[in-house]
Amino acid sequence: QSGFMSKYDKAEKVQWEMDYDNYSADFIQNKIEITAVFDKDGTWLWSRRFMKVSELPGLVKETILKEFGELKGYTFDNILKIEETGKDPFYEFDAVKGSKTYDVIISEMGDIVKRDEKKEDKEERKEKKEKK
Repeated sequence: QSGFMSKYDKAEKVQWEMDYDNYSADFIQNKIEITAVFDKDGTWLWSRRFMKVSELPGLVKETILKEFGELKGYTFDNILKIEETGKDPFYEFDAVKGSKTYDVIISEMGDIVKRDEKKEDKEERKEKKEKK
């Protein structure tokens, strides 16, 4: 837990779980929900935290505006900042408009890594058409 304490010294309400060979900690720091994963030696592997659209970096917001145009009609759910050892942070979220939901990943530099329509939404629409 020393690796945890050195990285998250203000963590509160820490709950630990064993996840295969790694340790997962869910906690609150500065009023933010965070999950962090460490290996058995206490080395930090990755973390994720929930965010609001207003907290996203400028380049990520610019990409969202370019990709989704006018944001009216879209809702953005499950916005996560994900950090991994040896990689640049990235942002993952669901963009929802009407019956379509897109799984989106944008790098910290504003590059789109992934923009896929979620399959369950496609399947649900197909089932609805078949019932008509």
